[in-house]
Amino acid sequence: QVLSDELVAVWPEPGQGWRAAGTPWNVGQAAEAALSAVGTLAWDGVSRWEPQAAGDVGRMLLVNALLPEATPVGRGGLLGAAGRLLSEVSPVRLVFARDASAAAVIQGALANG
Repeated sequence: QVLSDELVAVWPEPGQGWRAAGTPWNVGQAAEAALSAVGTLAWDGVSRWEPQAAGDVGRMLLVNALLPEATPVGRGGLLGAAGRLLSEVSPVRLVFARDASAAAVIQGALANG
């Protein structure tokens, strides 16, 4: 299931991996699903799903994460959670062309785990 990425909550589900809940944007509804990948986006002439270094994903993740507690403990908790997430969920990059081909790439990647 593909969720909206406008605002996403991510949390560990004990013994079951990570979950993500997306918020609706424009149309749609709030939903949640198992989180199978976390990554970045890029443009190119051909759509593809490719592995990406966890550090590259982590840098983007940390600058976009909501810090609910702006203290050393809160920052440490966020950094620890991001490290755990990146060690347990595949870090990837979705490179997409400016056409509808990215949908098939995403469906194929999710179907192949």
